[in-house]
Amino acid sequence: MKNRVSKLLILLCAVLLAAIVVTTNAVTASATGTATVYSGTCGTNLTWELDDAGTLTIDGTGAMGSYSYGSAPWYTYRSQITKIVVGDNITSISNGAFYGCSSLEELSVPFVGNSQSIGYSSSAYSHYPLGYLFGSESYTGGTRVYQYYSRDYINSSNEFISELGSTSTYYIPATLKKVNVTNSKYIFSGAFSVSSGSLNITEITL
Repeated sequence: MKNRVSKLLILLCAVLLAAIVVTTNAVTASATGTATVYSGTCGTNLTWELDDAGTLTIDGTGAMGSYSYGSAPWYTYRSQITKIVVGDNITSISNGAFYGCSSLEELSVPFVGNSQSIGYSSSAYSHYPLGYLFGSESYTGGTRVYQYYSRDYINSSNEFISELGSTSTYYIPATLKKVNVTNSKYIFSGAFSVSSGSLNITEITL
């Protein structure tokens, strides 16, 4: 009888201990606020993760896939995204990649526009402004602005030449307050300039 009671007590203690461990782990995950909620791929060597704090992190090496408006893999969760971090080794970003992210407050990107590529003539590349990342179609929570694209280039004397192009219409989240540019050798002309409309951004870090 005593042996049976002892075994039952041991079993009960083991169950209680397991329950305590599970509960502690759950609290820790919740307290950190960094548990991954959704994830996937967005290019040959790129991945994305959205955590429970509302941060969308895109990382890897190379080019992002090309997406039409509303087809990016995180679009379904756009209202949950308050911060976006794009890794420094990403070489291009899709037009309208963050279309519809109307709750976005902070954006961290390695460059502004589609890529960091620069040529040796004004016809080599078109460089797009901040609005390119959000697209030219309207959405709820998007502020309409007109921004310049540029044709900046490096001349034969290895000098940076600034050349503005025409303007395009873009819709940037009204909630966006902070932009960090983390790895750009060049900040192209017109990246943050607005010919009509206004941005609500209060802090830009280059």
